[in-house]
Amino acid sequence: MRIQIDSIDDRGREVRAGLGEAWAVRAADQALEATPEALSATLLFVRKGPAIFVTGKLEARFVRPCDRCAQGVVVSLSHDVDLKYAPEQGGTGEIELAEGDLDVGTFTGDALDLGDVLSEGLALALPTRYLCADTAACDARTTALFASSDAGATASSPFAALAGLVRDA
Repeated sequence: MRIQIDSIDDRGREVRAGLGEAWAVRAADQALEATPEALSATLLFVRKGPAIFVTGKLEARFVRPCDRCAQGVVVSLSHDVDLKYAPEQGGTGEIELAEGDLDVGTFTGDALDLGDVLSEGLALALPTRYLCADTAACDARTTALFASSDAGATASSPFAALAGLVRDA
């Protein structure tokens, strides 16, 4: 779904989305790398000159595997959005960027893709790692995973000889 730049003024235009909008679910699925169980977005688009400022709130809930034990972890996000978009500058030469330019997204043409905005907002809210809340249980599952992989080493494995050296050391 796209929002026409000309339909945005300095008073702003609000867009709400959730699980009922297919474009929002696709965008969330792409950013989260998981299908959202819950999704709520309230975004205010405000035009100031050629730039578009996006503020609002994103909330999502989804399941991802724990980075340690691979058990499913329910992840809940609640993120305040503060994004800026500017028209893409034409030209093929080098462009000198100031520090403030590094936080600006670009758009081409006369519309801004809402899915891209939603995906970017959600991606910025993602944790760096997905970990179980119950550390003791996660440790036990992780230890069991390592134990089963050690037991699975066979003579046909090119690393079987090395496995014996590690245990003997």
